[in-house]
Amino acid sequence: MTALKKQQKEELKNKYINRELSWLKFNDRVLFEAQNLENPLYERVKFLSIAGSNLDEFFMVRVAGLYSQIKQEVDSLSSDGLTPDEQMEEVISETKKLLIKQNKIYIQLIAELKKNNISLVKPVNLNTKDKKKLLEIFKEEIYPLLTPSAIDPAHPFPFIINQGRALVMRLRKKNKKRILNSIIVIPKALSRFIEIESSKNHKKFVVLDDVISFFAKEIFPDHDLEKKMIFRVIRDSDVEIQEEAEDLVRSFELALKRRRTGDIVRLEVLENSDHELIKFITNKLDVNPDYIYNVFGLVGIQDIDQICKLKKSKIKI
Repeated sequence: MTALKKQQKEELKNKYINRELSWLKFNDRVLFEAQNLENPLYERVKFLSIAGSNLDEFFMVRVAGLYSQIKQEVDSLSSDGLTPDEQMEEVISETKKLLIKQNKIYIQLIAELKKNNISLVKPVNLNTKDKKKLLEIFKEEIYPLLTPSAIDPAHPFPFIINQGRALVMRLRKKNKKRILNSIIVIPKALSRFIEIESSKNHKKFVVLDDVISFFAKEIFPDHDLEKKMIFRVIRDSDVEIQEEAEDLVRSFELALKRRRTGDIVRLEVLENSDHELIKFITNKLDVNPDYIYNVFGLVGIQDIDQICKLKKSKIKI
């Protein structure tokens, strides 16, 4: 790049604000409301959920647009003088900073909810009575809806829809060395949070993802669970409609179908997930390693507002 072009780009950068980075600043302000102690605790939880939903939409449309430009090798500059590649690099960097803040807010809110007698617990930490109750729920309500799939040359890798979550597991055959890789696509019909203990003054929830992995022995009785990882995908869902199309209804149907099957622009995994499983999944899904984003505690933070929708609850916070 010549010195003149560098100068022109710098002038544009100083004169204009990039629209994608500006949007991320907006979502940062939404996260601020999740931190704002002047807001009731439930409202702060809802703001965290809104920030997560906003980020999904941002990636499905705006980031997907950048992704398409990069694939098509578009070299035109934005109003602030950045190429699509440079914009994507900035977006990735700023998004990861935003998620660090989101993770901290999540930890704070979970701690405050616990102080107000609303707890998110791991199945392993439940008492014997609650574990027995959870097993009944698993067998009656969850297990019938699960479809475990082996991942090997004889079985194709299942398709993960946009905003879909899945649990990948590495299992070992009991008393043998044979390894089985399996994946369970988590049905959206299932509630994300399971209320395991309830009273007028206390609510206790377990997360569906944890429940499925906890009862892996019920799904694979002849195997021992060695490793597991929950992940979530966001796909290119930018809809382009040609208004001059002969069959507009058919055009809309095809566009909506593409929303579910577009390229992956974000792979969301929990912090400290197993590196081998991450590599395994990114290879199977053909995901750019730069598009992997770490979150803490909950993959799919937008679901957190479900714990605020308590029926007949006398807990007011």
